[in-house]
Amino acid sequence: MVVKSSRFDYLDILRMSAITFVVFIHSMDNMAGTHLFDERSGSFFMHGVLRSVGRIGVPLFFMMSGALLLSKPIDFHSFFKKRMPRLIFSILLIASLYELICVDLFDFLPHRHFLLGVLSGDSGYAYQLWFLYTTVGIYFAAPFVQKFLADSSDALIVTYVLISTVLGFIPRTALAFTHNHYIPAFMMEFFNPYITYFILGYFLHNRVWIYPKNSLLISIMLAAILIPGVMLQFLPLPGPGFIEKSDALLWHDKIFVLLSSVSYYLLIKKACQVRDVNPKVMKYVKYVSSSSFTIYLFHILVIYFYEYVGVDKMMGFVPSTMLLIVLCIVTCCVFNRILRRTPYARKVFC
Repeated sequence: MVVKSSRFDYLDILRMSAITFVVFIHSMDNMAGTHLFDERSGSFFMHGVLRSVGRIGVPLFFMMSGALLLSKPIDFHSFFKKRMPRLIFSILLIASLYELICVDLFDFLPHRHFLLGVLSGDSGYAYQLWFLYTTVGIYFAAPFVQKFLADSSDALIVTYVLISTVLGFIPRTALAFTHNHYIPAFMMEFFNPYITYFILGYFLHNRVWIYPKNSLLISIMLAAILIPGVMLQFLPLPGPGFIEKSDALLWHDKIFVLLSSVSYYLLIKKACQVRDVNPKVMKYVKYVSSSSFTIYLFHILVIYFYEYVGVDKMMGFVPSTMLLIVLCIVTCCVFNRILRRTPYARKVFC
């Protein structure tokens, strides 16, 4: 039996994909450190390719936020009253919870001036919370961005994205090869990559109904995933370690991540509008999608726990990473189910 896809089914698939990619890259990075994966011959290429895939997750979240939030007028007062307290409380609570558990149970070193650090943007062991800090800024801009988009033609929005790409994504990528020299910063910071993803989400959701061929989208996505792996393997890049070298090409403000993320978004949207969805599959997708915020907040803590009990040393790099991904998602989904039955926790985390 199959059911006809609704207009928003593809967003559930994208949200499940996004959280899976995020858990994937964090699990892989932790396992790579344990198994010394990045020190083996040829591993820069493979690890770079895998990190290219994982980096798609965060841009998808920002694009989905744009698709959902910017599609209708935003009342400034009710918007902030509903969303800001939850975000700010989540940052303070989760950062404090991580610090307490990691120091007391996992024997991590405590952070000096922890609360001051959290207030200034350093969330300690809950390093994934940088996303929430950025989201707070995006939400402040959302009412103004929505008004701009509502009054803008398709051509004007595309022009903004092209300018952001030429003056933002491409120069930031080029910095990896020039060691921060010889790249003029023509308003590079003005064209914030996360605002661009936010706007792209609105545009792709509401105004794109004629799609490139699948072969073209797949080719662009594969090129954006494979080329950074080749560069990491053969070119000297800035940074003391592999993660830093990788991020010189594969942070969210780089052209490779932009191309792979947009291509993936369009492939999923197009597929869901020309094919029906198996209801059993869609039920699983919607469950993981609805748990994505809880998974995002707690999956790093789950990784710390399973490393503490030795899961990372039971098998080799690949099986350990795959096992850790499954354990993270299943554990967090079960925890999300518990939180949904707790009145106050449900309002914050679910």
